[in-house]
Order: sequence, then C-alpha cells, then structure tokens
Amino acid sequence: MKIYKKVLNEITIGNSNFKYVVVEKTNEIVFRAYSYEFNDTFCEVHLSWKDNYYVNPYLPSVAKIMIEYAIKKGWNHCLRNQKVILELDSELLRLTSKQTTKIIYLETAEFYQIKEMLFCMDGISISDDELVDLIDDNEGLNQYYKKLLTRYKEFRDKNNGI
Repeated sequence: MKIYKKVLNEITIGNSNFKYVVVEKTNEIVFRAYSYEFNDTFCEVHLSWKDNYYVNPYLPSVAKIMIEYAIKKGWNHCLRNQKVILELDSELLRLTSKQTTKIIYLETAEFYQIKEMLFCMDGISISDDELVDLIDDNEGLNQYYKKLLTRYKEFRDKNNGI
C-alpha cells in the first residue's frame, strides 16, 4: 500500500546540496539521496515496513541524518559514480528513531506541559532533545507525564497551603 507519491525533495547539509526520494516497494522502503551535481552519485538506505514505524524517512530532519550517516560510512558525494547502499543498522536506527520520536513528541500538548512542570517545580529549563532523552529513559511520554503530573499536584497543593 503506497501512502505517498514519489516526490523529489531538496536539502542542504553544510555547503552541499542533495536531492532525495523515498520509494515505497511491496516489501521495503528505499530512501535514496543524490548528489545535486551528479545524478549517478547516490546513497541508498533500505528500510523494512516494520522499521518505518520507528523511522519516518519523509521527514527532512531524518533525511539529513541518513545522508550524514552515509557520508560518515564513506560516501563521497563530490565525485562521479559514487554509490553506497546501506541497510538500517542499530546505530542508524537509534539516530533516526530518536528524531522521529522527537517530532511526534513535539506535536503533543503533554510534552510542553512536562517542560512547564519541570520549570515550575525544579526551576529546570530543559532543551527539547534533553527532554526526549529523559522521557525515553522513563518508559515513554504517557508514563512520564502521569508520574510527573502526580508529583506536580503534590507540589502545587503543598505550596498553596503555605
């Protein structure tokens, strides 16, 4: 089942420009990024449909991570006829799924309420990335939100009684 049409997107990383496309096949999803200068220079990352649950290759921030990862693994996008084909390994899965999780969290009201509660109770100003790590270390968004909400109600009751 194809969810999206094939669309050629453009992205700039550092001083280099890239084009990328996500191709949905019956048994896998292929992320392919091309050097802006050479159409015969590309990197591919193969994802299973199961992996797509954790990694959204349509997000520009995830595309950036995958391109940077391919460059780190030896893809020289500045030369002609350079091809790198990668499978989704544990390191790339960790990097891309964290970014996908962050995007999902940023779309929830609970995420911002957690930031506000931490600031009110402990005076902590925390970045979005740090909060994503903190939430993931505490069994996910809903569990952490419930735990923190209980603590916040106790804090509020204690301070209102003074």
